[in-house]
Amino acid sequence: MINFLIFGSPGSGKGTVCEEMARRGHTVLSMGTLLRKHVRDSTPLGKKIEQNVHQSILIPDIIACELMEDEIKRVVATEKPFVIEGFPSTIIQYQLFIPAFKKYHLKVLYLECRSDLAIERIALRRICPVCEGIYNLKSNPPHKQNICDRCDNLLVRRSEDDLSLAKKRMESFQEKTYPILNEVKVDHVLNSNSSRDQLLAQVIELLDEQRAC
Repeated sequence: MINFLIFGSPGSGKGTVCEEMARRGHTVLSMGTLLRKHVRDSTPLGKKIEQNVHQSILIPDIIACELMEDEIKRVVATEKPFVIEGFPSTIIQYQLFIPAFKKYHLKVLYLECRSDLAIERIALRRICPVCEGIYNLKSNPPHKQNICDRCDNLLVRRSEDDLSLAKKRMESFQEKTYPILNEVKVDHVLNSNSSRDQLLAQVIELLDEQRAC
């Protein structure tokens, strides 16, 4: 199976794509999830980056690279394929990551999404703090209001999904992350302006094609 790296703005559907890939055998390596876990567990790093996470400020490049490379080594030891999401976030991170990029033969997947639609999705997004299930009150609501379908815990809105912070994250993506696409070869582009079901259909088709190769 092939390892993927997903690029896309906040609210473009990266979490949705990763969930489907996880169901099909990929281990998801999400920088955001990793950082929030450090904060939640009050690790030395978590205490250091807590304000960055809550205020949607990027962490230092070298720390981000070391964290992701450690996670990749852990997963490679299991011999499972993986998908990276939320990293790299800057040109410097990408440049530092080039050796690993080549070593693990990463295929780049870009989610194309309008900024106004992405902001709307963020405003409607809810997360389970226990199993980290992702919901959208409009396109993918839980069966019970504000209750996770998987583990019956109360859904929450992440602090970084506040509308003002969401717009700040979008600006940061355009300024610092989007330029990476000028440096890297994009192997696949998915239309994320479509419905959730249509996006998932594109993912399934892509994975089936890769398996057939």
